[in-house]
Amino acid sequence: MLRNFLLVLLLINLGILAWYHWLRETDEGAPIAPSYEGLPSLALVEKQPLVEPGPQVFSMKTGQELLDAGVSDCRSIGPFEKTDDADDVTLTLLGQDYAVSTRSTPGRLFIGFWVNIAAADDRAAAEVITDALRADGVTDFYIVPSGDDQYAISLGVFSELGRAQRRLQQLSDRGFEAQVNQRYKDGEVSWLDVSGFGVDKLNVSALAIDARGLEILGQCPPS
Repeated sequence: MLRNFLLVLLLINLGILAWYHWLRETDEGAPIAPSYEGLPSLALVEKQPLVEPGPQVFSMKTGQELLDAGVSDCRSIGPFEKTDDADDVTLTLLGQDYAVSTRSTPGRLFIGFWVNIAAADDRAAAEVITDALRADGVTDFYIVPSGDDQYAISLGVFSELGRAQRRLQQLSDRGFEAQVNQRYKDGEVSWLDVSGFGVDKLNVSALAIDARGLEILGQCPPS
């Protein structure tokens, strides 16, 4: 009996479930879903590839171009006789955020420190001196044949002043009156035109290079 009752109850429940899902009419009073007509629709944007920025390119201006552009804080450093020295200083200045351009001009190139005995009146007088040198064991010399120093006695050209001074002392100890002069020749020298913040405070001693003969001029290029 109980089993029949449970079976009837199950059938009633199944009927109610079927009516609820398939046979029940739509309630006219039920709320209507809101309309989105006229509103902009959302669209997914495809992921764009990341573009790496390219290298920045800076144009190097000459001293005259810097002046034409109105850059007044520009200094010329030189003359550099050796290209390697100019390149080393350029790298140092670029590392300090200065703009640097290089130009070449005619100039004098340092040869060395020349040890010599002043020019004699003529060839015969010069040979008297060389005979005395040879007799005292000095053989490294020659008589200058022409030019402004004609008949001078050359006793060596040295790249370092200290070596020239030692040579001079040796001759003085033997009783010979010699002298030291700096020797130059005509050639091409380099100048660096430097611009940037603080360039007016640059000094030659801060360039970390042999500063002999170098100077800093207050304009680019010098007039």
